[in-house]
Amino acid sequence: RFVHMLLELQKIQLTPGVKTAVREALVQMVTYAPEMRTLTILASEVGRRIPALREALRPYTVEGDYGQIFDGDKDEFSCSRWTMIEMGHLMSMGEDVILPALEYLFRRIEGQFNGDPTLLVLDEAWLFLGHPAFAKRLKAWLKTLRKKHVYVVFGTQEIEDATKQQELMA
Repeated sequence: RFVHMLLELQKIQLTPGVKTAVREALVQMVTYAPEMRTLTILASEVGRRIPALREALRPYTVEGDYGQIFDGDKDEFSCSRWTMIEMGHLMSMGEDVILPALEYLFRRIEGQFNGDPTLLVLDEAWLFLGHPAFAKRLKAWLKTLRKKHVYVVFGTQEIEDATKQQELMA
């Protein structure tokens, strides 16, 4: 699903052939040593099946502009009892980075919700509410996270910014 998102951001239509090429490449990569399971290697594998896919994934590999964010052989993100993620720089980088990065972060954060009482503070949350994909995700979270004892606080320094996004949450 994450690879499909990257391809869609690069204007690749997810035809059955594209989905099959991605699935086959991922199945092949399971046999590789963990340090070989990178987006660069995936781009190469999928590119053997459909060359245009290698180019579409290039921005997210070490050869591209966003490789320092997305391409690596291990996941070093970790949460503790107190985790803070500064999003300012990321939110200024454009859709091609924001969407996959937030998808990754939301999944990782959501994985930490284990039923222990948790306070999730979203400062300047209007930035997230201003994006349809994440407004929808936040709305769903607000409906379900309370079951996991997660309490969400939206913060902003400018109430006008938040009220402008009000209709997205309706």
